[in-house]
Parts: sequence; C-alpha cells; structure tokens
Amino acid sequence: MVLKRVYIVGLILFASGLFSARAAAPARLPLLPLPQAAAAEADPGVAAEYGRIEIRKEGVADSLTAAVEEELAALAVSGAGGTFVVECRVTEKASSLRRALKGAGETFLAPYADSIGTQGYLLSFDRDRASLTARTPRGIYYGLQSVKQLLRDGWSGRAKVADWPDMPVRVFFDDISRGPLSNLGEVKRQIRQLAEWKYTDLTFYIEHIVKVPSYPDFAPVNGHFTMEEVREICRYAARYNMEVIGGFQSFGHFENILALPRYAPMGETPSLISPLDPEARKFLKAVLEELSDNFSSKYFNVNCDETWDLAKGRSREYVARVGADRFYADHVRFLYDVLKAKGKTMMLWGDIVMKYPHLIKELPRDVVYLPWNYSDLPDFRAWIEPFAREKAHFMVCPGIVTALRTIPEMQVVRENMRFIREGYAAGAEGAILTSWDDGALHNFGAMTYGVALGGETMWNVGETAPKEEFDARFERNRYGRSDAGFVRAMDKLLELTRIGITYQMNNKVFDDRFVPEPGGEVSVNLGQWARVDSVLREAEALAARIRVERNEFDMETFGYTLGQYRFLVDSRQGVARIAGAYGKAAERAASDPEGARAELVALLPRVEEIARQAARLEELYTRLWLTENQSYFLDRGLAGYADKRKQIGRLRDCIVGAVNAIDSDGKPASARECGLVVRDINSDYFGTWLFCGTFTDDIDDDPLAPVGGELKADPIPGERFQIGDKGYIWTRTISPNGFTMDFNQRYNSDQNALAYATAVIISPEAQEVTALFGCSGEAEVILNGERVFRSGRELEFTADKYSVPLKLKEGNNRLIVKSKQLVNEWKFSLRIDGREIQAHKQKYRIQ
Repeated sequence: MVLKRVYIVGLILFASGLFSARAAAPARLPLLPLPQAAAAEADPGVAAEYGRIEIRKEGVADSLTAAVEEELAALAVSGAGGTFVVECRVTEKASSLRRALKGAGETFLAPYADSIGTQGYLLSFDRDRASLTARTPRGIYYGLQSVKQLLRDGWSGRAKVADWPDMPVRVFFDDISRGPLSNLGEVKRQIRQLAEWKYTDLTFYIEHIVKVPSYPDFAPVNGHFTMEEVREICRYAARYNMEVIGGFQSFGHFENILALPRYAPMGETPSLISPLDPEARKFLKAVLEELSDNFSSKYFNVNCDETWDLAKGRSREYVARVGADRFYADHVRFLYDVLKAKGKTMMLWGDIVMKYPHLIKELPRDVVYLPWNYSDLPDFRAWIEPFAREKAHFMVCPGIVTALRTIPEMQVVRENMRFIREGYAAGAEGAILTSWDDGALHNFGAMTYGVALGGETMWNVGETAPKEEFDARFERNRYGRSDAGFVRAMDKLLELTRIGITYQMNNKVFDDRFVPEPGGEVSVNLGQWARVDSVLREAEALAARIRVERNEFDMETFGYTLGQYRFLVDSRQGVARIAGAYGKAAERAASDPEGARAELVALLPRVEEIARQAARLEELYTRLWLTENQSYFLDRGLAGYADKRKQIGRLRDCIVGAVNAIDSDGKPASARECGLVVRDINSDYFGTWLFCGTFTDDIDDDPLAPVGGELKADPIPGERFQIGDKGYIWTRTISPNGFTMDFNQRYNSDQNALAYATAVIISPEAQEVTALFGCSGEAEVILNGERVFRSGRELEFTADKYSVPLKLKEGNNRLIVKSKQLVNEWKFSLRIDGREIQAHKQKYRIQ
C-alpha cells in the first residue's frame, strides 16, 4: 500500500498525543525538496547548537555516507554543549520495517514503510537525537541530507518525516561547450549542492571540450576535461551517491570540430558529421568508446538533435533515395551498437524522432528518448504523447534557459515545471533539468533558484508549494535565512522582461552600440530606457537590503547583473545627453568659443563616469568567471568590454578634439561630422534577421523559384538549399549597432548583388501597423507571401524614409526584405512606428 502524501503541522497531531499544544508552529520544516509527508512541532526557543554530532549506523557501509557525515560533523559548534545522535538502520523488507516502527510507537511513520521504496527514508527528529530508517543505504543517505538541513538551520523542535522521490532519476544537465566551462572545483561545489537537493545524476553537454587519447587535438587548449579529470569528477560524485552521465554530440552541432582542418573532410555539412564517411564513423566509434570507459553512469547521451541539414549535405542524393528518416535512423543504430557493446543505455534527444514518430517502433526498444521544451506552455502533451503512446522509455527535459540572456527568467522556469508533472503522470522514468549557456556571461549562482525548484519538483511531483513558501525555504536553505530578500530583488529585476528593449532579459542589448560610429548615428528609445531605470532602481533598493549568511557568491553574481543594467541605462541616457550638449556647444563655438569650450570640458567627467562603470563591470566579470570556470571562452566576454572601451574612447576623443579645435582658433566638428548623433525613437528597430545570398539576379527576378519561390519562403536558422552548383544558407545576422542591417556585414559585395532578409512578426490579433523602412539600393517588402512595398532606387541610406502599411494576421507573420545592391553601401532598417516590440532573435512580438 502506498499512502497519499500529507503535510501536517503540530496542532493536527494533538489527537494522537504526540505533540503538545504549547509549541505548535505554523511553519513547515526547512527542508528542500519538500518532503512527501511530515508532521512538525517547532520550539519557539533559541536555535539548537551541539558540540558534537554522532552518527550510529546499522547495515550501512561507511563509503556510502562518509561525505554527508563529514558535512554533519562540520556543523558542530566549538564550545557548545551536548551531543546530537543520529541512529541509522536499514531494514530491507517493508513488512519488517512496519512491524519495527509499530513496536517503537512510531504510529505516524509506520504506514509509510511500503511507500518509501529504494530511495526513501523515515525520520523521527527530536531535540537531541534523530532516528533514521530506510530500506536501502541510499535511503539513509537522503535522510542524512535532511538531518543536515535541519541541524544547519537550527531546527530545535520535533518532527516526523516520511519521504521518497516520485521521479527515480533526477538529473542536472550543464551546457559546458558554448560558454562557461566549469573548473574542477566548481564542478565539485555543484555536486555537493545537487546532492543536498537529492539529484541522482549530473551530466554535461559536450561538443568538443573533452580531451580523448585517440583524438586529443580537437579540444581547446585552455578549456577541456581530460579523461583523468572525468574519472575524478565521477569518483567525487560517487561519494555523494550520484552518477555522471556521459555524452557527446554525435551528429549535428558539430561545427566546432569540423572547423578544424584535420576534421573538416568528415563533414556532411559545416555543422553535421557525415554518417557515410568511413573516417567519421571511425572517429565517432573511438570517441564514444573512450568516453564510455570513463563516465560512471549506465546512460550515455548521443544528442543528435536539430539535424536540420539532413537532406542538404554531400549525401543529399543518397538521402533523396532512402529518405531523411532512414538516413537519421541508420546513424542512430550505428551509435547504439557502439554503446551497446560498452554496456551503455543510449539516450537521444527527442525532437527529430518527433518529426518521424514511426522511428520509435523501428529503433531499439531500450533507447531512452529525451523530449525537451523550456517554455511556459499551458500543457506539454505534444512532447510527451508520441513516446508514452508507444510505451517507449523517455525522460522529460525542462530547462533553465540562460542562453543569450543576462539572467534566467525564473518565472518561465516555474511554469515549465508542468512538463515534469505531466511527464510523470504519463510514465516518464525520470527528468533532466537542462541549463543552456550559449554566450559568455553566465554563472551557476544565477541558476540556483531554478535548480532548487527543479530538484523539488522531480522529488515531489504531487505538491506544488506556494511561491512565497518555496522562496522562504529556498533562501533559508541556500542563504541561511528565510528573509534574505534575494528572491524579491530578483523578481523585481525580472520585471524588465515585460519591456520591449529588455524582453526575455536578452543579452544582445548589452552588446549594442551606444556611441555612434564615425559619421554615423545611433537610435535610442529613451522612453523605454526610462521605464527600465524605474524598475532597476526598485531592484537596486531591494538588493541593498539583502542579507545572507552563506553562498555570498550568488549575491556577487546578481550584483553583476544589476550592474549590467545600470550601465545600460546610464550609458544610453548619458550618451544621449552628452551628444545633445556637444551639438549645442559645437554650434555655440562660433559666437562664444570660451563658453563652448567650458561646456565641452564639463562633459568629460560624465564620460569618465561611464568609463569607470564599464571598468568595474569588467573586473567583476573576470573575477566571477575565473572563480567558477576555466579561462576558455572568457575572451568572448572580454571582447565586448574592449569594444565598450573603444566606444567610450571615441566619445572622449570627439570632445577633446573639439576643445583642441577651439584652442587652435578653429571650428569644432559638428555632431554629425563627429558622429555624435543620437536619435530618440518611439519604437525599436528589428536588429536580428536571417540573411540569404548572394544572387546575381535582378530585383524583378525570383532566384528562389527552384526551391519553391520567394513568396513561399519560410526558413529556419541554418536552413540550407542548393540551386545548381551553389549552396545557400539562411544565416542569423545581428545588427552591429542595433539599428541598421548591413548585407555587407555578411557578404562583402562590391557588385550589384541581390540578397534576402527575413524575420517573423507575432501579432496578438489581426491588425494594421505602419513599418518605417529605409534602405540603400532597391528593395521589396513581402508579407505573408504578398508583395506590399517597392522602394525607389536609393543611392544612400536614409532611416525611416518610407512608411509601409502592414496588414498582420493573428499569430506569426513572415516578413521578407528583398534587396538589390546599387552602391557599395548595402543597408536597410525597419521598425514598427509607435509600437512596443518584444524581440527574441529574429522574432518580434507586438505588444
């Protein structure tokens, strides 16, 4: 019999006589994850301290609990009196355990003897001792983790806890290939925290950051794990009753390795390894075998996700004959055979199999599929039912998305936990909480709230704690006090995601230009930046009141994120004011050079304050990075700061140059001549598009006709196609200044070429809006398969020159700009007049 989970606070136990009315407490135990069933009576007195903590075990090997016993011993307070005793006993049979508990008078715990399974435990906690029983040593280990939490947080009352996990496999997945790569010390810190939150496994996303003996040269010199380091991680995890799941990207996302000359011939495309290439198969077999020998878990993830180019590479004629589904399945079987020979159970991302669901029946039945979704959808049936219907092995994969963000959107993570609950109800045998770190600005400290929430949901699927209650337990567990104030400050900062320019906490805005290029201009939505400033000031005020007793590093990480937004606000508003004041001073110089000179000199302290902000951020960023990570990829983040220094230096040089001109009885350059024009706009430009080109056709031709035609084009990032002997790809391209899109940023053409750019506008309803469009060359705008605008032949770029009515339908609207180059400058810009836009990559949601 498995009992329904309950949570009882002291008063409810009066009838049983277990607890007295005097000490009844209206608060839950400070345990994370939330236990399945508990009864608690808090002591209103001083938190308990003990001079010694003694563990007595029966039927439990020291090696299985040594790590948590060391952590418990460290909680002893020097000079404090008394000993806290923890008695641990394993009783394998549920019936024997139930009889023993009844005999000991444990009427609350005894009925749960059948429920706790192989990972659960039963805990009776009193003021100076605890009795811990389980059916396996692993259950004892998890029980000791709970005892540790109670003692560390000074719990001085009495408690009964019956606890077990709903999901038997609970995994944290860390992307270490496309951003931060943890150093060994950080991996071990993460293991300790994951173990306390009762995760069973750790795994990594690995493309190229392992150094294997057979092919040691594809790993970055300053960023990799050797096989000995992998074994060390596995040994360390084993001390905390965790396994480390091996993995290697074995089909798509192979560009890091294929970019190396030695390995380029193995490519099907620049991002896919070729399943038919003998050297590629030899490579994969050797690497998978060596990794299998060193990772401890029985599972191994071959990834094989997002293989968009399956039918578009050098084997396309073969794929056309056999079908993309068979081409994919044959490669998966090859990988399966390699791993099966090593005694591994293969894991595989579920997205391609969802495209070809018949493969679930055709691939080996013991493959474990990993459907993934990281959003806040109302339900996740589409990601679960294909696997549940076929009774396949699968684990659901929610996520903490730090990719291309300054900080994860924890409100989305919280809603994404529904994926775990729905997967559990449909028979998922585990869950993998993923974290994706595309970019150079991420720390584990920014994710811990989501990691704790994921761990709790996997352990206790049935009960969703109210947010305020979970927040208090999280802060008490992680920071030593339930009123630390961190979550309130974080939630306030995350309100920025509602503002178009900071939508989804995107990190692109941190890299946008804030000082114009020489002879250029930047566009700034000062109204939105004022809104950002208002929210930020509230978050800064809340952050100033944060008080923590441990894990201060998380606060430094959060402080860095606050600093990023403070720099964004101050640099945008500051440069706009400086540019305006410079323009007025430059005009005044002719009639009042002395007054103009004084105004210009007065601008320099403002410039230096922006420079100091950037310098402080760069120093903090570097220290935070190197504390957690290897130096690999750090240069990407520092390059952004080098660019900020360059921009600030140019701003300084403009001002100093104007002063020098006045001192030389000359005329200072105007704001436009100097390139200090900042335009205040009422909406934001579309700064990310998919580009495709170049073609030699004229504007009236349709070079995409062989692949369906330009009116029907609906590409995804990285989509490839062939026309004659030439291959093309739709490539995501980001504006260098957040304003103009420059085809020559991608193509460096000095001929009369033709190219396309495309984006998606998401509209909440059918409506007409006005796009403000500017271009050099000759351009057409296509919306949802209809030509809606044709420009004149423009020999120079002018922003917002044309007003283009766009009749949008509800939902997604495909927007295409077709541009014919007439002069070397080959640019365009587009924004929706007066409307707030939330941008995510090349998708723009109208508010």
